[in-house]
Amino acid sequence: MQQEFADLHLHTKYSDGFSSPEKVVERAKKLGLKCIAISDHDSIDGIEEGLKAGEKHGVEVIPSVEVSATEGDEDIHILGYFIDWRDNDFKKKMLEIQKLRTERMFKMINKLKELGINVDTEKFVEKTENNFFGRLKLAHYLVNEGLVSSLYEVFDRFIGNGKPAYQEIDAMSYQEAIEMIVNAKGIPVLAHPGLAKRDYLIPEMAEHGLMGLEIYYFSHSPEDITRYLDLAKKHNLLVTGGSDCHGNCNSGILMGKTKLPMVYVEQLKQKAAQMR
Repeated sequence: MQQEFADLHLHTKYSDGFSSPEKVVERAKKLGLKCIAISDHDSIDGIEEGLKAGEKHGVEVIPSVEVSATEGDEDIHILGYFIDWRDNDFKKKMLEIQKLRTERMFKMINKLKELGINVDTEKFVEKTENNFFGRLKLAHYLVNEGLVSSLYEVFDRFIGNGKPAYQEIDAMSYQEAIEMIVNAKGIPVLAHPGLAKRDYLIPEMAEHGLMGLEIYYFSHSPEDITRYLDLAKKHNLLVTGGSDCHGNCNSGILMGKTKLPMVYVEQLKQKAAQMR
């Protein structure tokens, strides 16, 4: 029997992705994926459309989200799987975070202007779908308008962490993010720990309710994977994985380049059932 795979980290136009949930599901079907998770940044607006597309195309879609949190002066992202996205308290929290994202974006634009990058704020807002203001959307706008030569330059010179136009997001703590996901009956998972570079925090996060690690990730090396599998086993954490595909980036379409065996999805489902 042929092994089946999932991709549990995909973005759509409802956050900083560039495809509709329908297109994401269609691509997953063509790639032969059995299951996917639409996990937009601080947004649940694409879940309903994704679920309907999944039923239409015969692809299982897990309702999920990628929540922005902070630890010190750095971002840390927590994925939430099988969330009750209809929960009113959860929806209210998402709106609060999106408001903070918007405020952050305008501060970054003002910093860019001070650096001589003449961003037309009204035009940027007009071109930004669903009023989701993320750094990747800003980077593409700057390149498309000819204000900066490449996406790499945008992040390397201007809006990458610690760069002159970077602005922290005044997000919740990782403890609050975990609690919010659990309260919505979801499974909190640390996103791309190899990028987060917070391995020392994993035991503490597990004590605060973290339930999984995103181990299979497009930029994780074999050594990373081995290390995180060991940490997952040590702290009794679930294993997940995904491509973090946004649909349009320098490295091409990432969906399908990271494949999570379905056995791990079944373990996620079992945990989700326990939480209901």
